Amino acid sequence: MSIEDTDYDLAHARLFEKMNLILKMFYSKKIEDIKNHLIGIRAMAVNHFNDEESVMQQIEFPLTHIHKAAHNLILFKIDAILESNSNIGPLLENLAFVLSEHVEHYDTIFMEYKNMVEEIINV
Repeated sequence: MSIEDTDYDLAHARLFEKMNLILKMFYSKKIEDIKNHLIGIRAMAVNHFNDEESVMQQIEFPLTHIHKAAHNLILFKIDAILESNSNIGPLLENLAFVLSEHVEHYDTIFMEYKNMVEEIINV
């Protein structure tokens, strides 16, 4: 799934690789191992979100508040898994779905706007 920006595509690919690893681990590893990997994903996501939000401010992206809310939802879902002591399978599946939807919809809209602004500046 590409949003036509190499840096963001690479960052998303790393997040999805780690998320896929966690989903595979769910069937063969302890919950604590999965949670430890999720802590790393959360840190990567926070850095990525901060970078994105900084660019949004620079280009005055009009939907920044909505995009930030989507970022917070992802972090909330990760935190819910980290705090859970019961079956985390459905929570992991939901997180994977939310991440995919975020990139496909929110990030695509953001990149279209960012590219438009860059084209106007470079004209």
